[in-house]
Amino acid sequence: MTNTATTDFNYARLAGFIYVAVAVFGGFAQFGARETLIVHGDAAATAASILGHTLQFRLGYLADLMLLVLDGVLVVVFWRLFSPVNRNLALVATVFHVARMPMMGANMVLHIGAAMALEGGALAGFGVEQTQGLALFLIELHGAGYAATGILFGAWCFTIGVLIWRSDFLPRPIGVLMMIALPAYWGDLLFKALPAGDASSWTAMVVIPAAVAEISLALWLATMSGRVHRRWLTATA
Repeated sequence: MTNTATTDFNYARLAGFIYVAVAVFGGFAQFGARETLIVHGDAAATAASILGHTLQFRLGYLADLMLLVLDGVLVVVFWRLFSPVNRNLALVATVFHVARMPMMGANMVLHIGAAMALEGGALAGFGVEQTQGLALFLIELHGAGYAATGILFGAWCFTIGVLIWRSDFLPRPIGVLMMIALPAYWGDLLFKALPAGDASSWTAMVVIPAAVAEISLALWLATMSGRVHRRWLTATA
């Protein structure tokens, strides 16, 4: 790392700002545009809710797309930040993250598909109950796909946690929190894959530690970026 133009650039600050933006877009898409409008188990009520807030629901789709773009940048920045710690582990983390992105992109189509189904168009010949049922099915399928991406995202969180633990420029407790995110995401996926009925209470329980881990890392990188950068330069000199 002898290139001054490279080492003078604060990758920690960029990573922090992007990660915070990812959290904002992802939080709005999941909780502001889906969970607040979906009435689980009630196709008619869900349809009425979505049609009454069409712009909000569609903005959730756009937020997801922005998240996908930002994730593409974040994976590169994280590679630059952590590859000096352990190049092989950083490569593994990159593979996990990149492999997840096509799954996310394909899954997002289910979100907008629910809105398209309710608005008619190609399904104009379907009955009201049929289109409402199809919309709810697409939304529920989106939820299953969202959970499925957790198997790769949890693995990414764990790998990043190990890299944080081994680094000299980020707090080890954040690394531990990131490692704990793996059983949280995998537990959520496992519970939803089993015929156990309503998984909402379990989902809330396992998502909290994962959310705390990611928000802690994002805020630390964004607010303590100068300190992280100086330590990063020292550790990778």
